[in-house]
Amino acid sequence: MKYFISLSILSLLFIGCNNSKPKVDTELNELFALMQGSFNSEIQAKKDSTYYNISLHMYPIWKDKGNFLYVEQALNSMQNKPYRQRIYEVTRLNDSIFSSAIYKIPNDSLWIG
Repeated sequence: MKYFISLSILSLLFIGCNNSKPKVDTELNELFALMQGSFNSEIQAKKDSTYYNISLHMYPIWKDKGNFLYVEQALNSMQNKPYRQRIYEVTRLNDSIFSSAIYKIPNDSLWIG
């Protein structure tokens, strides 16, 4: 009888353990990859004097925790004094909608560059 109970408990433990790998979301990964890098509005600013040459840097952080980006925005001529620093968390809401939660950074001046 003890043997039967032990096998039953072991069977339940193995059934409860799902060793399958999580499904890879290639669309989310592609979007996240496209958002990464450094961008600027230099061409637009040269064509229209009412626009500033703004730089935008977006780099992945906390890779083991999800799709997080460190984002820094500044006048191109003042890279060492960004006017916006944020953390973006990129997720999928459903089959056709993606979301970007935006978080402020306390003491953001410590993280410039």
